[in-house]
Amino acid sequence: MVGPNGAGKSNIGDTISFALGIATSKALRAKNLSYLIFSKDGERADYAYVEVHFKNFGAFPVPEENVVISRKVYRDGRSVFRIKWSFRGTS
Repeated sequence: MVGPNGAGKSNIGDTISFALGIATSKALRAKNLSYLIFSKDGERADYAYVEVHFKNFGAFPVPEENVVISRKVYRDGRSVFRIKWSFRGTS
């Protein structure tokens, strides 16, 4: 990717790494994973959540075309990972 400094290019890579299971906060430029949890409106958020959508061209061992990998991390450090794929256009 190309763009000016501060445009968010690294955030895209960090988001994908987070969704795929990078467990160390240092790799994500945070003191710990709870530092990733915030809300734009100033309210206290209970978790951070991200999902990454992939077109499956044979990389995933399912016959469906769309695959979604998501991760939710809670303030206590627990993480929940999910993998979904679509059946006839639905997930």
